Amino acid sequence: MSHTYRNAVIPERVVNLDEARHRHGAMADHAAHMVMAGDPLADAVIAELDQLGKEGRHILNRGLADGLTSLGEQPPKAIEALLRQLETVPSWADPAQIDRGEVALLSVPQPWFEICAISSALVHTYASPAIARLLAQTGQLTKMASRRLVETGMWGRQSTLPGGLHRGAPGYISTAQVRLLHARIRATALQHGWDTAVWGLPIGQTDMARTWLDFTLTPFTALAAVGIELSAEEQKGLYQYWSYTAYLLGIDERFYQGVTDHASARRLQNLLDMTNAEPDDNSRALTAAMVSATASAPNPLNSQARRWQTFTADSAETARRENAQGPGPDEAFRLPGGTAYEQNIAVPTTA
Repeated sequence: MSHTYRNAVIPERVVNLDEARHRHGAMADHAAHMVMAGDPLADAVIAELDQLGKEGRHILNRGLADGLTSLGEQPPKAIEALLRQLETVPSWADPAQIDRGEVALLSVPQPWFEICAISSALVHTYASPAIARLLAQTGQLTKMASRRLVETGMWGRQSTLPGGLHRGAPGYISTAQVRLLHARIRATALQHGWDTAVWGLPIGQTDMARTWLDFTLTPFTALAAVGIELSAEEQKGLYQYWSYTAYLLGIDERFYQGVTDHASARRLQNLLDMTNAEPDDNSRALTAAMVSATASAPNPLNSQARRWQTFTADSAETARRENAQGPGPDEAFRLPGGTAYEQNIAVPTTA
């Protein structure tokens, strides 16, 4: 895919661009300019929902659950375009891998995933001053941190279970909901005077790529510190699976198509980090709130400790089988008041 940047203005948040060009070549300019790029399909749906109201939300939710064909011959145009893209599995995606789920993450016991992987992912996300500024504007940091941990864990689990990304499956729906929530946040921030000349577009493509790394490279860097490491083959499978997740999230393909292992992921992370300003007070406040929320959560690690003291391929396979079972209908999570997506986009539901 070719990209041109005629008359494009690079926002002030982008730093060290000359050094990044020297180290990363044309990809540095791509990352710098994609700070100003959103997600046209999802952004159009948000605008359409604002026009259609409650009925539009019903149509969207039905389409996510039951597919585009369930909406008849003339669904709303923006909803139709988004669903068509979501339901078109790209030729490079492996259907068998989608059937299996994300094997590497499923081999990690849930307590380690939640406490080690999720926490490290959010810390790196919050390290971006632009992202932190956007999130901090909502206020109530402690309350938000707890829900953020729970919702992130729910999405991570749903999207990696066997078949979780099949059309209409919980992971597919929650991934689309994350994408649409980003679009809603973008639209709301722009309506309230967000300074794009300084901060770029709220949750622009470069920020989405950063978040994608926070569910691939960042968690497994943290997990490696406690002895949970991936083989070369496992790394390949991890990034293949999450490339399809990136596609569903509406992330520009140039960010992820060349990322096939931790080494190539680190190159992308280095580019995004070196062109990003240092963490600021918002970053520190969000991280402190998240650490506090993590510390106050029940700690089920002790029951898993012996398994990881004697970590073997068999123990990993045991964990994968247990995690792949997923919660039964009666164990499914429901947050009081609904998820952030339900609160901001979907038709309100009763808990």
